Amino acid sequence: MNSEYQRKLKAALDELSKAGIRKSNYDPPLHKLLRKIGVYLRLPYYNTFSGNALSQGISFVVFFGLLKFLIEWYRDRLEGFSFLSVLFGGLIVGFSMAFYYASKKKKHNLSDWDDL
Repeated sequence: MNSEYQRKLKAALDELSKAGIRKSNYDPPLHKLLRKIGVYLRLPYYNTFSGNALSQGISFVVFFGLLKFLIEWYRDRLEGFSFLSVLFGGLIVGFSMAFYYASKKKKHNLSDWDDL
């Protein structure tokens, strides 16, 4: 792990802990798993709005899309509307989570990633 990233990660985790935010909220299991395999992402509270919107939306589309595909494929009625509904859901989830993280960052007066 990059020593600069490790230093910033530790500072971010300390800052979030002192702000009173639950650990499961600020260090999601997916981020822990990705760090173990060598993918070093910013924590959601320190990511940009567009970065959070994209990452949260894409995650939703992949996981919910696969689930919906398997359920509808099993029933033999895969329709184009299903694909559009998953994409629309991804947009809603992505922007909702980006707004959530941005508002909480402002509320708790958290630092920017580059300032850690």
